[in-house]
Amino acid sequence: MGDTTPTREFTVTFDANGGTGGPEPQTKKYGESLTLPNEKPTKDNSVFLGWIDSENADKTYEPGGVYSEEKDLKLQASWHTHSNDCYETVKINCSNCNGSGNCTHTWRAPIKENVRNMFCVWSGETCLV
Repeated sequence: MGDTTPTREFTVTFDANGGTGGPEPQTKKYGESLTLPNEKPTKDNSVFLGWIDSENADKTYEPGGVYSEEKDLKLQASWHTHSNDCYETVKINCSNCNGSGNCTHTWRAPIKENVRNMFCVWSGETCLV
C-alpha cells in the first residue's frame, strides 16, 4: 500500500497595509522552502520597505526571500511615508534591470535622502555612477 499520510501545507498571505497590489497567497509544503514572490505593493507618498511578520514585527522578509518555517504566515507591508511637498523626481541609471541590460528608473523620492543608495538596496539593482 502507498503512503496515505496527508500532505501538510501552510499558507503565506500578504497584507498591503493601506497600499494596493502585492502578491496573492502562496502555499508552502511541509519540509520545503518557499521563495516569496518579487511582486511589491504600492502606496501613494510611500516607499515599500519590505514585509514584516504580523505576529512578530522583528521578523522581516524581502521580496524574493525564502520562508522555511512550518506554520502559516501573514506578512504585512512596511512603509516609509513622506509628505508630498518633500519630494523630487530623480533618475537612477542601473545595470542588470532584471537581466535586460542597462536602464534608467524614474522615481519620486524624498528630498535630501540618499536616494541612489536606498533605491539600489531596495530594488536589488546594480546602480551606475
